[in-house]
Amino acid sequence: MEVKPTVKAYLGEIAILILSILGSIAAPLFPQQYQWFWYAIPIALIIISFFISKRAFVLALIALVPGAVGYYFSKYFAMVTIPIALVELYLLFKYISSIRYIIKEDGVTVSVDFIFMSSTRTIPKDSISELQVNTGPLGKILGYADIEIKLKNKGEIKIDGVPKDAADKVRKMLIGSA
Repeated sequence: MEVKPTVKAYLGEIAILILSILGSIAAPLFPQQYQWFWYAIPIALIIISFFISKRAFVLALIALVPGAVGYYFSKYFAMVTIPIALVELYLLFKYISSIRYIIKEDGVTVSVDFIFMSSTRTIPKDSISELQVNTGPLGKILGYADIEIKLKNKGEIKIDGVPKDAADKVRKMLIGSA
């Protein structure tokens, strides 16, 4: 059984990047007295992204810091955020589509074939000590779950954004006789 993460699971990261783009476009278009609001958005986004995920936080920093620093030189320099965020969106979608989890009766194979890296890791079923299927509030609404596989050697594999029904099948397949 092959499991791929859903794009829904990465909505937090996608929303942060889209809001970064919108804030950068909107700020120079408003009169001087209202621009502070639009330039405060990057700071708020960076803070909010910290609570979404580490990946969202890093994406927000990479996209927003050059624009925020550039604003002090020229208000239009803040638009440097737009191409950076667009490249990040592209890379995020490429990364999501490059991840594959192959679940078999004898174990799990994690494969990532991304632009800058390629790796494959196989975990035999007998090295799995615990498997948890977690569904957060957003996951319940959008129908996805995260699978945490804890290994006997204290390692951990996290499978993000799996459709809920597929997550339940994975649990039954790996824990059924473990």
